[in-house]
Amino acid sequence: MDPFTEDQIETMALEVERQLEALRRPAAAFTKSLGGDGDGEQPQLRVISQATGEDAPTFLERFRQAARNDICHEGGIVYQQWSKWRDVDPKTAVRTISGVLMAMGLTGGPLTAVTVAVATYLLYLGVDAFCHGE
Repeated sequence: MDPFTEDQIETMALEVERQLEALRRPAAAFTKSLGGDGDGEQPQLRVISQATGEDAPTFLERFRQAARNDICHEGGIVYQQWSKWRDVDPKTAVRTISGVLMAMGLTGGPLTAVTVAVATYLLYLGVDAFCHGE
């Protein structure tokens, strides 16, 4: 069961797409457009740290372990899409990631913010790199 309505998932997927587009622009443009301060840190990592109260790389490693079956192993929904098309639909990413985050104990407002940030980070990095801890 999704923690979000279909409209919320659509809105979150659109935000993921917007952030991905911003990440594809030159560094100065994306840090400014996403509220970055030009220090080179991806805004998604800052959101993860602020929303979870945990260092982003540490949180992402915990997430990677919790999501391994869905994202990194054959048979997982995200893994299948990535293997077939080398791309993942943002809605699928939002659904899968939010479920894993809920299982990790994340709820409320932080769930929405971290879902979008992790989905953007995962899709920008790519499933292969994410699963190998890059």
